[in-house]
Amino acid sequence: GHVDDKSFWPCVDNDAGDEDDAGRPSATGVNVWIALSPLRANHGGGLAVAPGSHATSWRAAARGAIHASGFDTCRLAELSPEHDEKLSAMKATYDMAPGDAIVHTRYLFHKGDDFTAEGIAEYEASKKPLLRYTVRYMPSASRLSPLANFEPSLQEKPELAGRPLEDAPEHYPLVFRRTNDQNPELPGL
Repeated sequence: GHVDDKSFWPCVDNDAGDEDDAGRPSATGVNVWIALSPLRANHGGGLAVAPGSHATSWRAAARGAIHASGFDTCRLAELSPEHDEKLSAMKATYDMAPGDAIVHTRYLFHKGDDFTAEGIAEYEASKKPLLRYTVRYMPSASRLSPLANFEPSLQEKPELAGRPLEDAPEHYPLVFRRTNDQNPELPGL
């Protein structure tokens, strides 16, 4: 499993210490994982999530194991078998129809679920690709991480490092929570 840290998100990561009053990591974005093909939990290939993992007492230690590796996010099983076992015990997968979505904080531990033998056989027999799509939303005030050198916005304009996403609207379109009727100062939606 992994969390979406600087390896996946271009913004500055909120590590332990940047928490709300309940001790949870600050919410600096959400993932929307959308099934575009039918997915059956018993076949694998979908998204496995560990509900509540973003708020466990050991989340900082699990993230610390990832960070110590140089942000090799997807190797938690190898880097910290103890935490990987805890996450596996929390694992949830879902049957999903095209258009169904899972919305979760970027700090919720999650991973692509391994295919089962039955799933492999069915998907190979169908000859159809298994489609899914992810969208990430983060506050426009989130700051671009200077470590996100893979990010096209920073490749084009290195001076954006440390600046808010709203300073690069050509790369990070804004999404508003109100319609024009509620706030005429917002651009056309």
